[in-house]
Parts: sequence; structure tokens; C-alpha cells
Amino acid sequence: MVLRSELPVLDECGHVYVAGGGPAGECLRLNASASRLWRGAVGSLNEAAVAGLPEPSRQFLENLLARGVLGWRDR
Repeated sequence: MVLRSELPVLDECGHVYVAGGGPAGECLRLNASASRLWRGAVGSLNEAAVAGLPEPSRQFLENLLARGVLGWRDR
């Protein structure tokens, strides 16, 4: 199982935008650091790899998982 986006995503101009990914359902614009993490994680990291990330990165991805922005899917 790998990390996948559950919502439409636009990756443009150095940032990732997630439609409906904000806390109130608004568009979520990730900063440059979070965008790099997103690009490296989505579609490639499994649960063990996410668990092994440094705390800020792991917590960020776990928050998105809890909110339904990200999910686990078969390759």
C-alpha cells in the first residue's frame, strides 16, 4: 500500500494545491517545503516509510491522512 491523494491536486509554480484539502474544505496551498514532501511521499511511500520520517514530516502526513486528504491504496 502506498500513500495516495484522495482529492484533486494541481502542482504548479513550485507549490502543490489540493482542491478541498483545507480544514474548512477550501483549497489547500502547500508551502515549498510541504510541496517537496508531498511530491516525494505521494505515490511512493508505504506505511513503514511514513512512520520512519522525522517528526514534523510524519505528523504533517498523518494529519492529512486523518482529514481524508491522503489515503492508502494498492500500487
